Amino acid sequence: MDYAYSRRALWGLACVVSIITPGAAGAQTFPAAGDYVDGVCDGAPASDPTADEPTALGARDVVGSPSGPVFQYARDASFLYLRMRVDADPRTSASPLRWASAGWGVELDGDDDLRDYEVIVMLDGTAAGGAGQLVLAENTMTARLDDPADRPERTIATYPVNTHVRVDAVGSDFFLTFAVPFTDLAMGGVRAGDLAVWAGTSSDGNALDLDLACHNARLSSPSLPFIPIYPVVISAFVSIDAPMDGSVTSDPTPVITGRGEPGATVEIRVDGTVVGTVTVMADGTWSFSGITPLPDGRYTIEARLTAPGGGTATDSISFRVSGGGVMPDADGDGVPDSIERPMGRDRDTDMDGIPDYMDPDDDNDGILTRDELGAGGSRPDTDMDGTPDYRDADDDGDTVPTRDERPMAADVDTDMDGTPDHLDADDDGDGIDTADEVADAAGLGDIDGDGVAPYLDLDSDGDGMTDRDEGRGDDDGDGIPNYLDPFVMPGTDAGVMPGTDGGVMPGTDAGMTDAGMADAGMTDAGTPTVDGAMPGTDAGGATPSGPGYSGGALCSATPGTRARGGAWLLLPLLGFFFWMRRRKRAGVAAAAVVAAALAPTAASAQAVHLDQYRAAETAEDGFALSRPDDLGHLRWSAQLHLDYGYNPLVYETVQGDTATETGSAVEHQLVGHIGGAIGLFDRLVLFGGIPVSFVMEGETPTGAFGPDGTSLGDLYLGARVRLLGERDDVFALGLQGTVTFPTAQAANQGMHWAGEDGVAIHPEVLAEVRPGLGIRITGNLGARFRATDRARFTAQQLDVSHELTWGLGVTVPILREGDDDDRWDVLAAMVEAYGTSTFEHFGDRAESPIEAIAGLRVQPIRGLNIGLAAGPGLARGYGSPDFRGVLTVGWAQPPEEETGPRPGPGDRDGDGIMDDDDQCPNEPEDDDSFQDDDGCPDPDNDADGVPDVDDGAPMDPEDADGFEDTDGVPDPDNDGDSIPDTTDQCPNEAEDADGVRDEDGCPETDADGDEVLDAADHCPLTPGVSNPENAECNGCPARACVSETGEIRILDRVEFATNSDVILDSSQPVLDDVLSILQSNPNIRRVRIEGHTDDRGADDHNLDLSRRRAASVRTWLVSRGLPVSRFEAWGCGENRFRTSNTTAADRQTNRRVEFYILDPAPNASPPSLEGCVQAE
Repeated sequence: MDYAYSRRALWGLACVVSIITPGAAGAQTFPAAGDYVDGVCDGAPASDPTADEPTALGARDVVGSPSGPVFQYARDASFLYLRMRVDADPRTSASPLRWASAGWGVELDGDDDLRDYEVIVMLDGTAAGGAGQLVLAENTMTARLDDPADRPERTIATYPVNTHVRVDAVGSDFFLTFAVPFTDLAMGGVRAGDLAVWAGTSSDGNALDLDLACHNARLSSPSLPFIPIYPVVISAFVSIDAPMDGSVTSDPTPVITGRGEPGATVEIRVDGTVVGTVTVMADGTWSFSGITPLPDGRYTIEARLTAPGGGTATDSISFRVSGGGVMPDADGDGVPDSIERPMGRDRDTDMDGIPDYMDPDDDNDGILTRDELGAGGSRPDTDMDGTPDYRDADDDGDTVPTRDERPMAADVDTDMDGTPDHLDADDDGDGIDTADEVADAAGLGDIDGDGVAPYLDLDSDGDGMTDRDEGRGDDDGDGIPNYLDPFVMPGTDAGVMPGTDGGVMPGTDAGMTDAGMADAGMTDAGTPTVDGAMPGTDAGGATPSGPGYSGGALCSATPGTRARGGAWLLLPLLGFFFWMRRRKRAGVAAAAVVAAALAPTAASAQAVHLDQYRAAETAEDGFALSRPDDLGHLRWSAQLHLDYGYNPLVYETVQGDTATETGSAVEHQLVGHIGGAIGLFDRLVLFGGIPVSFVMEGETPTGAFGPDGTSLGDLYLGARVRLLGERDDVFALGLQGTVTFPTAQAANQGMHWAGEDGVAIHPEVLAEVRPGLGIRITGNLGARFRATDRARFTAQQLDVSHELTWGLGVTVPILREGDDDDRWDVLAAMVEAYGTSTFEHFGDRAESPIEAIAGLRVQPIRGLNIGLAAGPGLARGYGSPDFRGVLTVGWAQPPEEETGPRPGPGDRDGDGIMDDDDQCPNEPEDDDSFQDDDGCPDPDNDADGVPDVDDGAPMDPEDADGFEDTDGVPDPDNDGDSIPDTTDQCPNEAEDADGVRDEDGCPETDADGDEVLDAADHCPLTPGVSNPENAECNGCPARACVSETGEIRILDRVEFATNSDVILDSSQPVLDDVLSILQSNPNIRRVRIEGHTDDRGADDHNLDLSRRRAASVRTWLVSRGLPVSRFEAWGCGENRFRTSNTTAADRQTNRRVEFYILDPAPNASPPSLEGCVQAE
């Protein structure tokens, strides 16, 4: 029943809470006192004046102080715990339990508008004869906190007080704690994100009388928007306040400041790299000053907070450091003028009369150019059309201009996937590209009249089916895609009249009310339904579930919401799982909308592997059950299974009512399973295979997908390991894992029943009990996890997500052969049952198929297995047929037969080791002083493939490196150059030991290929020119070489513009040669660049000019790909002349740039830096 509440006193504590990772509701244990987190108001624990609630009203007062906060919270995987402090025991009696006349509660807001609330949690003390109950109610209409006439409209759930409410005495005060399941909060519309929580007391009567925490005085009936209540941070929260997002600073070491939960730890990252941590102070602020100097450029600062209660939060900003050496950027948009004025010509992308280099928004799309740049000033091109976003008026290429996708000049993310619409090719995330939706809807307008354009509408035609589920097909051939056509199928509700469904099927309204009367209380309003023939009834008075898929198995069910027809068969084996399913389908459907916001989800698909018969992996397994056994080392198996299913998928107009079955979506299905396996190490089995649907026939009932026809299935690969038990042990245990790949969809996109829409992983536990006489009882238990999360057929009410898999079987040998050591079945009878059920809809009929088969298997010759089995489906889950028949043909390589004499009963192989101690009782030991006590011969002791009789080193394995490998002796250094073959790149050619790359083991006569032999080449790793007259530069680039003293000597000059640090183009060749030397010699790890001037001009000016010139050369080298860490730049001004300054030629000699190698250390120390200054 629904409850109405007197709305009087709410509630004084405005809070912010983030509900994350909700779990299923179940039995709960209230947290310990130390696990609760204090509510914080204005940087201090929440408090409330005492005695500010009139005692005349009989209410308990919400109280608190900094040492005893008024409000606390905690959470675990399943529950949110809300705790408030009151000044007296809220109970008038503990046994029997009775409550004071007041009520207590919490209001939760889900839309960030604190004038309204969406959910109320209230302790109703009048229920259950005064024992009370906790009620979670939803408000679906207007809800002003200062409106005493407004009451919650719908009860979501009620909870017993003894399990969901707790009272604790704390000194003279009392804590009242509520436990609310996350799943029920979700059904109330509360999604992940900030919630406004109002906590306090309410009393009898309707007058609004707020008892305010976080406020100094009592307010008499105010309007809520004017109540100055501070936010209380309950969940993790962090913000960066400085630098401001999008700002520009000249400070290369900015101080990062922000706010967060007191006591929390904040990790600071710069462009993804952790640079330090800081703790939030008691006033809720933090500051970090550990940024190392940043070069000019754009940076992203990220703050990651970890709260004391375990929650986490992040915030990030981007800013730009702009200082010396920055390329000219007239409009400050982050794109240099040289790019915005190509070839020196003005470019005006948006043709607004303002050239790009002066326009802060080059493409006039409403987003500043600097905001469309990526990290480090990169220029993204979202739609990869060759035009970067900052010059593209349609960034994502979806035919909707960027400006139109940002109404009010703000980013919009319709599908909440983290990508704003103007960068998202599918704005509403319905699987149909925005460009296609714009084209398809051209001329159709707003089909459902909801004011939302189709490319932003998940249900464009308003027929109750999502665009993703309907797709772009045209089932009725009218030229309008299904997702834009509200009249695709008869029987769906295209109208909005009460009691009508617009259908044409018998027993439906066909657009009119039943017998001229509307069905009582029924408003279809676009939702597919089934109407009964009589006024005011639906399907004979029951509430129908609507049309849907079902298996064609023998079990039946009566009409009703999501029938549980086959669930009883799971109880003996899997009953402990049933706690997962407590609500009917209607409740789950409401929660499903919320689940998308409360937890990460993947896109749903409309493809699933229909065939429930999945062939076992080896010919020695069962039909569909896997045994915890191996094949034996290098033994192999191959097999073919053919399975036929009759009516594995039918369509019911009332899902759950077999009488409404209208046809078979798949009537005949014949699938071949081709597989193979190989054993390794007598414990491991590797296997793989692929199914092929040879026949898939049926009809296409109205509202359903038809058969796929002949199609490839999904390739699978896997491995099995035997953990316990040999072949004849009483018990065996193994593990198996299978990965399935979506080859059906890859071969023919659009398949619905031949395979999955993504990768699936299937781990299993395999067990077998062998009581004797060859009887085997085999069990499998596993789970199938789908990468696409689910295959959802919304309109047909089939939702296949991650599922439990199980199987149980018995094998009884009828005829066996062989001796006690090796017996095998010639003829055996087998019975197997197997099934699945999804975790989300555990036990629901449509998602819980169950089958059983019985048959015989014969081995006419050892290794050849032929089997025949048949059986019915036992529950009408998807894929479970009326009848299934199975034919198998397989081969498993038999073990090698034993040969040779058997000398006696205690020592069959006569090697002197008794059989009980002999690991090879049928093979005599070879007595070669190598493991002679195990009874097994060792023909190749060192396992190098060379028999011991031919092995020159029988205890040392040959290294098999292609050099004298037949003698059995390892050769660690084939070419004898003292470089081990393991590191020798030329193991059969001796190194020439010429000092050039001698560690690689390969001889070099001309390492850099410049025709100057290495013996005479002073730059043996850098291509150069022959210069025999100058030995120091012979073989080096024409304009630069490395001297014996460790200087990179340049033979031409680096020239700059007069009195400037701008490098002239004429200097390009000599700098290219320096660059070549550094690129080809990574062992040169550190170089000092020095700038020098002549004596003209002021000393300070010359010192600064030389410093800037050295920095310009460093910038030039770094811009060509060399790391800045390899250089240091110094300006020496007039401190070290090479010659006098008496002539112009002398002064030109003194104006120079010099390069000195610092690491590795040169033969001679570089000149002193006395009087020089270093460039940043």
